[in-house]
Amino acid sequence: MASNLTSIFPTGISLTGGIPIKSQDLAASVIFTIIYALIFPVAVWRLISSSSRCFALIRPTAFAMARIVTFIIRALQANGNYSKGLFIAEQVLLLCGFILLCEPLLTLIGYHMMRNTVPHPGQGAMLNRIHRLLQLALTIALILGIYAGSQLASVSSTTSSSSISTIKDCRDANAIICLIVTVLSAVVSLAAQAKERPALPIKSTIYLVAISALLSISSAYRLFLYEHSPSPNPVGSGTKAAFYLLSSVPEVVVSILYISLNLNTAFEIPEGRRKEKAIKEMKKGTYQGEWSTAGNVESQQIPSSSTVSYPSQGFPPNTYTQQYPQHQQQQQPVYWQQK
Repeated sequence: MASNLTSIFPTGISLTGGIPIKSQDLAASVIFTIIYALIFPVAVWRLISSSSRCFALIRPTAFAMARIVTFIIRALQANGNYSKGLFIAEQVLLLCGFILLCEPLLTLIGYHMMRNTVPHPGQGAMLNRIHRLLQLALTIALILGIYAGSQLASVSSTTSSSSISTIKDCRDANAIICLIVTVLSAVVSLAAQAKERPALPIKSTIYLVAISALLSISSAYRLFLYEHSPSPNPVGSGTKAAFYLLSSVPEVVVSILYISLNLNTAFEIPEGRRKEKAIKEMKKGTYQGEWSTAGNVESQQIPSSSTVSYPSQGFPPNTYTQQYPQHQQQQQPVYWQQK
């Protein structure tokens, strides 16, 4: 019986999504299973297609698979197949799966901010630093979530109070970090839009802010659930409505948004990866390519005058040597600082 499952977790640990029962959860679980079953093959197609394949899609694809399993488990329980193993598996998937949607957001923001930049090893603008801190914070949240999930698998009514407190603290910290990261992701996206000249594509910025807002709603719901005292009624209709509307629906919409675009084209990911590779090589001093550096100054290489021929018409005599007199003195490549 569903009421027997309340004894699996000791008092103080809120249950995400409550305990599934037929009248409240069977139809909803089947619907979400079907939705994710439709999302998954599209995500796989995006991954295997050479034009849209990118690293940022790996986690949304894995998330879609995880949610298919999650809602199948909820449907089985709602239909009367209750067991401790299924119940714990569902709670672990609900806890750990969410971060799989947050990481691609930061990846896309990073490429979005690189659009109008010339790569150089001294890149360290404030927004870039905040972006790296958010990535680090999300890694910490992932570790906390994995640890809390592994401990949930062995929790019981006889678990010590200190162990329960540790699990709660890890879940709370995971939810707090996720909420901070998703809110600041929107702030960074808007700040980059206001700062960059020429301006970044506004549609891409709106896309990122929309994903940030949806994930913030889900993060806030999870934090409220973990911190609410007493714990919400696990079979109450309000508990189920909050779970589906504030957690499940935003996650579905975000999943659809990730696969609805060719992210390589929308965020110029191939170009961004070339810039990332160039920066790494510049730091090692091995870079040779279209971008070059002089210390921390952004620059581009201009060939020497001995190797370049200029048209006799359309280019005023001596203009080039007047602007770059060093070409009259040396035949080696020189560097021109971009303004």
